[in-house]
Amino acid sequence: MSETTVTVPLCTVEEGCPEPAIAQYVWPWGESGMCCARHQVILRQKSEQLKRDLQLTALRPGADQPVTRGERIQAQATILALQAELDEARQRGQELYRQTVELQSQVTTLRAQRAELEAQLGTARLDLEEARTRAGTLQQKLGQENAELLQLRALVPPAHPEEPAPTTER
Repeated sequence: MSETTVTVPLCTVEEGCPEPAIAQYVWPWGESGMCCARHQVILRQKSEQLKRDLQLTALRPGADQPVTRGERIQAQATILALQAELDEARQRGQELYRQTVELQSQVTTLRAQRAELEAQLGTARLDLEEARTRAGTLQQKLGQENAELLQLRALVPPAHPEEPAPTTER
C-alpha cells in the first residue's frame, strides 16, 4: 500500500499566520477558510458583533482519506496472498509437527533399545571377566597338573617295555 503523508493546513484568516488550522469556517455570505485557535476566538467575537451565524467545523488532523479503487484492489490482493502464505505455513507447521511426533517416538524407541543393549553389554562384560578369570585359573591348574604328570612319568617306569621312556622336552 502507498504511504500517505499528512499535511497540516495553516490558518488563512490573516495572511502570514504560521499557526496550524484547527477549524474550518464559513460565513453566511459564502466567505470561508481555515483558522487557528487564536483566530477562532476572534471570528466568534466578530460573529457576535455582526449578529451573524458563523459555521465552525473542527478539522480532524490526519483524517482518513477515502480509499481509491486501486488501493482497495491492491489491499485485497495483499490479503489473498497473505492468506495463501498463512495456509501454506499452517500446512508446513502441521507436517513438521507430525514429523516431530514421529521422530520423538523413534527417539523413545531407540533410547529403550539402547538401555536394553547397555544392560546386555554390562552382563556380557561381567561374563567375559568371569570367563577370563576362570580361564586363568584353569591354565594355572593345567600347568600344575602337567608338571605333576612329568614328575610322575619320571618316577614310574613304563608298564610296557616297548614304550619309549618319557622325555621332558617339549
